[in-house]
Amino acid sequence: MIDYAKTSQMIEYQKKGLWPLGKFSPSATNRVRTVVEDTARIILRKGPIKSTHMKQVVPLPTEVFRMGTRGWEYPWVAENLQIALPSGAKVLDCGCGVNGFPLEIKKMGFAAYGLDYFVGKNPQRVGYGIPDSYIKKHAKQMNFLNGGMEKIASEAGSFDAVTCISVMEHVVIEHKENPSFHIKCLDEMARVLRPGGLMICTYDTILDANVVYGGKYDWGKEGWYYKDDIEYLIAHGMEMQSPGIIPSRDDILCDQETFFVPPDFYFAFGYGSGFEDFGKFHRLTSVGFVLKKR
Repeated sequence: MIDYAKTSQMIEYQKKGLWPLGKFSPSATNRVRTVVEDTARIILRKGPIKSTHMKQVVPLPTEVFRMGTRGWEYPWVAENLQIALPSGAKVLDCGCGVNGFPLEIKKMGFAAYGLDYFVGKNPQRVGYGIPDSYIKKHAKQMNFLNGGMEKIASEAGSFDAVTCISVMEHVVIEHKENPSFHIKCLDEMARVLRPGGLMICTYDTILDANVVYGGKYDWGKEGWYYKDDIEYLIAHGMEMQSPGIIPSRDDILCDQETFFVPPDFYFAFGYGSGFEDFGKFHRLTSVGFVLKKR
């Protein structure tokens, strides 16, 4: 199964009051801008879309959109876990930081595990890793694993599901000159799954190959591409949880339902940092997939 952020889904998540509404309140915007006439600029590789090209403004319910693509990613992953797993299933959230998602996993009746680097009392980069205070506070609700996704400190087949929410793009940015590094992370997530276990990932996704290292650092013409990751995993022991066609970048760009992060939101919160080889603003959404280990 593969999907991508859509405004109708996000509105439904808001109506249901699904986590994490109200956790993030950017001052930059309280509405979503839908672009209908500029997709051809990217499709034809004419250059990045600029905020001055945004013609159509559509008021929408605000709270879920204040999380940007997170307003789709977290509820979508949670929904797929609830559909597929029995109570008590062991779920590992990779690159969890202090995002709180393993705590939601626990509330759903699963055994929650979080993987990230332990950073002690003084994290070098705010927002990355797991500080001691967070571990101490939540030790009774979840289990913590120290380390990175490239070498998960668990035996093969340890988990019923592995989630990875908006982490892989950061791995790619930090190791852009070594395209094989993120493959190690995919391999490790698959390794710690039991047969029949699920890998549920979402990626913040810039839909312009020039931006995501297309033709650079040995990434190939298309650069870092979610389709390549999915096809790699399928070739190495995974399969689609349910049949479906993997949409191309152009498919997503041309779908008027696609939620794109608005430019003012994008600039205010530094989206795209690290993916700036082709200007400062690019169409950003999220893509997710659910694969099952054979």
